[in-house]
Amino acid sequence: DLNTPIKPSDMIISKSNNSVIYIGSGEGVYKTIDGGITWNYLGLPANNHRILLSFAPENEKIIYASVYGQGVFKTTDGGVHWEIKNQGFTDTIAGAIIPDPKQIGRVFLNTLMGLYVSTNGGDEWKKFRPEDFPNLFYPLGIDTTGTGRIFAVRNNEPGVYTLDSIYSDPSYVEENSSPQNFILYQNYPNPFNMSTMIKFVIPSTTNVKLEIYDFLGNKIMTLINGYKSSGVYSFEWNGKNEKGEYVSSGLYFLRLLNANMVLSKKMIVIK
Repeated sequence: DLNTPIKPSDMIISKSNNSVIYIGSGEGVYKTIDGGITWNYLGLPANNHRILLSFAPENEKIIYASVYGQGVFKTTDGGVHWEIKNQGFTDTIAGAIIPDPKQIGRVFLNTLMGLYVSTNGGDEWKKFRPEDFPNLFYPLGIDTTGTGRIFAVRNNEPGVYTLDSIYSDPSYVEENSSPQNFILYQNYPNPFNMSTMIKFVIPSTTNVKLEIYDFLGNKIMTLINGYKSSGVYSFEWNGKNEKGEYVSSGLYFLRLLNANMVLSKKMIVIK
């Protein structure tokens, strides 16, 4: 129990039973099942700094722990046993750990070396779009309303930043979808200022391109170029060209094409 004073760094509360609470601290992880009357120590290395916690959205017995100076740990039994999950990154100065609320097994981790993503529940990690998420951003959370935007703070600057959607990764596809035809939806919002969401449907595995052209017919950006399986895909364009520069105000054309068809939509950028 908590006879020894600790300095909590994070707390998560069960949605199904608000008497079940986990606390992360520099002294380890603690759990109560009676609303804080009694506490049990669940282990993890004491680091004299912090431990940040997150439930997996599909199962509250699955918990991810970001342990400062040690890396990532995971439990699948509510904290009885923990397993280290550091394959794919060397920086153990880990910060916020954020499971994707829409895609099971997809987890984001902030470190001093940038933002990492795992698609298999933490078994393996890789850098997530390092050009768009530089090291100086520190993610706080993911919008669960469907946009997938990441909210972050920036080193030595006040305020909260909104960064590009996690679903702009072209690997994101809606599950349980069996589309019958190619569809390119109108981007939203349109007109837009900084970024816009693009949604399209692929009925069967094919080599596709998703490209953006200016009103003169010059190609300014290739968003996707490769084989994609059947599914409903979402991609957020951040308003940048191939050089990484923001495009100017004006009319642009979005094209989805393969060897047999071309679909097009008009987009308007307003600065």
